Amino acid sequence: MKTRKVWIVLGVVFVVILAALYIFIYMVPQISGALTETAVAYYDHMRIVKHVNAVIIRDEEVIYAPKSGNISYYVDDNIRTRKGIKVCDIYGSETTSMLCPVTGVVSFYVDGYENILTPETMPKTLDLVPTDAAISVFDISKTTINAGDIAYKLIKSDTWYVAMPVPLAEFDEFVKGSKVTLEFADAKVEAVVSDCYETGQTCLVIVSTGKYYKDYDKLRNVELDVVLHDDAGLIIPNTAITYEDEKPGVYLKGLDGEYSFVRVKIINTDGTNSVVAEGSFGELRADGLTDTIKTINIYDEILKDASEKN
Repeated sequence: MKTRKVWIVLGVVFVVILAALYIFIYMVPQISGALTETAVAYYDHMRIVKHVNAVIIRDEEVIYAPKSGNISYYVDDNIRTRKGIKVCDIYGSETTSMLCPVTGVVSFYVDGYENILTPETMPKTLDLVPTDAAISVFDISKTTINAGDIAYKLIKSDTWYVAMPVPLAEFDEFVKGSKVTLEFADAKVEAVVSDCYETGQTCLVIVSTGKYYKDYDKLRNVELDVVLHDDAGLIIPNTAITYEDEKPGVYLKGLDGEYSFVRVKIINTDGTNSVVAEGSFGELRADGLTDTIKTINIYDEILKDASEKN
């Protein structure tokens, strides 16, 4: 009886060993393939944003009162006013009317930098004023005025500028002529990178815009976000991207578990992930015609690290 039990136990052990060998020889490679790390393409926006302390620069002029007396204003703050329109009257022994000398925006907020920070001096902005300096802005509207006091400020151009210091390592991300979005605390303003100056370890980027912003006449230094890119598409890790014939692509996992190379069109990257076109994209040929290239779709599963395919 004991001998029979021993043979039964030995038989079970033999079967277990055979099963283990089968799994090791035939199943482990498949399991290993199944465990290969993949990434799923998903749709989203990729925003590349820089947070900066900046200085606002305008083409502006302060207008001084020619005499002392009581003063009445006929134009509200931050209002575009045509040349020749009456801005204010000063009353004394006789009334003196002050007319707008050129078409521009009338403002009653000054800070003393009107003749220092100008479009002409922009390349020297970092030398003229620290971008994080606490600059006080004063409302100079009043009921009485002395001769030589500032009566109002006139912004003479629709174009205004935002000068911002940028670390040297990030300088190449600002491309002259490229469109950006300025995100203030309460508004977004479209703008263009107009100039870039290398000034040592800290560089200076000038962004210009002609768009209206309700506080642009009274701000001087400001903290804001500059959106360099806001692109929509499929998000994939950069490690998944490889090249065949110098053209980018990824390894797409098929229903059979096998991987095949599929072309992608890279729209942008933040250094870690990339946003790529979805479904298909056009590619211009040498003869001027356009080929339609099929690419990955949302929820496609791709090899997370393309180097694992080699």
